[in-house]
Amino acid sequence: MKRFIIRIDDVHEGMNFVRFNDFINTLDILSIKPIIGVIPNNKDNSLITKNKTSKIIFWNKIRSLYESKKCDIALHGYDHIYINNSRGILKYGRKSEFSGVDYNIQYEKIKKGLDIFNNYGIKTQLFMAPSHTFDLNTIKALNKSGIKYITDGYNLCPYKKYNIIFFPQLFSGFLNFGFGLYTACIHLDTMSDKDYLKLKSKLINYSDKMTSFSKEKKNWNKGFLSFLLYYPISLIFKFLRR
Repeated sequence: MKRFIIRIDDVHEGMNFVRFNDFINTLDILSIKPIIGVIPNNKDNSLITKNKTSKIIFWNKIRSLYESKKCDIALHGYDHIYINNSRGILKYGRKSEFSGVDYNIQYEKIKKGLDIFNNYGIKTQLFMAPSHTFDLNTIKALNKSGIKYITDGYNLCPYKKYNIIFFPQLFSGFLNFGFGLYTACIHLDTMSDKDYLKLKSKLINYSDKMTSFSKEKKNWNKGFLSFLLYYPISLIFKFLRR
């Protein structure tokens, strides 16, 4: 049986807030609870849109989604500024805010990001690395900061490694092998209007296959299947993404 978690990347006050609200409302109507990756202190000017909102309105919205439990909130880095081209543990992205950076700098970024969340009454134990790039220093910093989960990784079910539980993210959309748990990675601001409408249609078609991070977190247990699948799938996807 296949199941999907919706993951929305690059959520910040400079995003297309009109489309974001529309998408969140659509998910709510379909009873789909997504992960939203919030950038606490975005400095990436390439992500700024003409439909941005104010910081106050943005954080009030995020706090409301958190308090109503309509979304799972992930810490999506700190400022989304890419420092180097390190590909990190997953050998996935080709630019990084974290991977290849000194441990102390990484820890301070994560701490400051969580402090901003705390200032708005938001707690999380879930991390989403910009461009999917992180290294062992990132893991060490996450462990010290109380982060227990990462939305990323290679498998068909959650797995534990480096004292972190990974919720796998193999494809950007709804491509699948017919069974397993998948995270559909959505970048709302890079979609054309046509593609956005197609996405909403797919959500309706796949609504009975949807699950959430919150639900899967409660049901997860480290089993033989997780161990059995991790190594071949990890090797295959690292090879494909060389």
